Amino acid sequence: MWRTRERKLSASSFSLLSRLVGIETEYGLYRGHSTGTSTSSSTFSAFDIFDQLVPWLKQRLPTAPSSRHMYRVFLANGACIGVETNGTHHNGGGLIEVATPECRSPLELIGYQTVLDRWMVESLSELQPQTDARWLKNSSDGGGVTYGQHENYEVRIAQGWRLAMWRVGLLVMLPMLVLYRLFAVAWTCLLSGWSRIIRPLRPQVDLGFSGSEINSKTPSSSPPPYTKAEPWMLTLASGLRWLHWPIAMYFHCLIWMFTLVPHRRWLGAFFASRSAVEGSGHVDRHGRFWLSARASKINSMIGFGSYWNESPIFVTGHWLTGLLADRTWSFQAWRNMFQATQRIQIALGDSTPNERSQYIRIATTTLVLDLVESGRLKGLPCLKNPLRALRSIATDSSLMRTVADSRGLVWTAIDIQRQYAGAVRLMISQLQPSTAVSKIEEARTALSAWQETLDHLQESDSDEQSQKWLLGRVDWFSKRWLMDRSAPKSSWAALKKIDLKFHELDNRGYFRQLVRALDIPQMVSPANLDRACRMPPVNSPAIKRSYLIREFADHYPDFAVDWNEVVWTDEQEMLVRVVCA
Repeated sequence: MWRTRERKLSASSFSLLSRLVGIETEYGLYRGHSTGTSTSSSTFSAFDIFDQLVPWLKQRLPTAPSSRHMYRVFLANGACIGVETNGTHHNGGGLIEVATPECRSPLELIGYQTVLDRWMVESLSELQPQTDARWLKNSSDGGGVTYGQHENYEVRIAQGWRLAMWRVGLLVMLPMLVLYRLFAVAWTCLLSGWSRIIRPLRPQVDLGFSGSEINSKTPSSSPPPYTKAEPWMLTLASGLRWLHWPIAMYFHCLIWMFTLVPHRRWLGAFFASRSAVEGSGHVDRHGRFWLSARASKINSMIGFGSYWNESPIFVTGHWLTGLLADRTWSFQAWRNMFQATQRIQIALGDSTPNERSQYIRIATTTLVLDLVESGRLKGLPCLKNPLRALRSIATDSSLMRTVADSRGLVWTAIDIQRQYAGAVRLMISQLQPSTAVSKIEEARTALSAWQETLDHLQESDSDEQSQKWLLGRVDWFSKRWLMDRSAPKSSWAALKKIDLKFHELDNRGYFRQLVRALDIPQMVSPANLDRACRMPPVNSPAIKRSYLIREFADHYPDFAVDWNEVVWTDEQEMLVRVVCA
């Protein structure tokens, strides 16, 4: 997504709510039946929607194509929209992936996410008016496959001797990368040459998806160019994976030993219990209710994610991808890894249309990251087994189950969250006078919302007012309330329908109906939403990217954008490359 320059932090120079944050969201496309005589909704895919979405967006603000991905565009407000091409995960025609611009305020970030959600709904209703198609902003389909949302945070990954050893390890890895690049070029040339000889004799191989729905037998009207591949391409991909496997193993060990060590130790309890305040709820294949869909799949604390088919809390797969997918003779991604501050992904949160839930998630996580980097760790619980605790808490909607820490003390999810909230309150009270007033006020607002949610969760078993307050504000509680009021002994299909329809983005979604019925106000003001439609966030790398898109995108045919840079060829046939970081 994006990278950042090194930022020196210490307990004495600590900055509150100053890190860059962002959200990447995958939207599932539900396709019903056509309501008119036009083409059935089963004949369009996420690729088709993307092809129609780009001109629709161009009518609202300037856009520019990605320099790395065919099905991705960058917007002049700093956001990015593309197609997720790692297979089909949802029984609704593929996944559109949307990324917010880099923000330094949780509330500002939610404003951009809200705008993107609205654009998705408006564009689908205008582009496919005669189809019963709708976006689902959720984290699990009917088959139990999870997807949805990644949170991005600028984090200091190491300091002191660990940072020194991390950098030494990167130096040791350089010869491995050089050898990999040499062998990769030779392997590619060999197979490419061989394919020229045997191509007339060998058929193409179907990769398993056609750009349309898994269950659809009608091919997409415009299938993407990479839905079929010649056998030599598959051999190439397999061979390259074997070539870089030793690098991946070494890099994983390096990450595990020297990076994010205090974060994994002191925030394990926070992430294990976070679903109690921001989980969206989930019914699994066995009819069991979870506080969080993503929590049901987490199986490691840190890792590369899909590279090894694992589901970690801290995802570093983009680090590996940057090292391996950089231009052949460029080692910029490797040099960037020497910086103490890097972007990390947290893949624990559920995707949801609930503004408040997303705000609580981003704001509380940002504050506890500030807490760790400021060195204020006294009193924070350190669980014996955070992953086991996460699953235990996520399957207990009563919030009464306890988990043990390393000292033998037992905690409920609310106890853990209160402990972190108390530590954040103390941190805010001890801030230096030079801290920006606006940041202190935003931190206090987030802390107040956090504590208010915990108070109502604590009283929800016996207090009707707390129960009413939680409806439309805490997703899992709202979803469980709806399920409890459905027909007695409802079938799995009936419960799953509630589960999925809760996340429909348009006004037919159960969450939207609940919010309207309870008259819950939106968090972001109309003025700020209007600004997010047009302008990038303040004090963000997106400002330079946005300016270049507005000024030059329509003037140069090869103008292309990535999160870190913008490139084009000028009138003198010179390549212009502008770093946006």
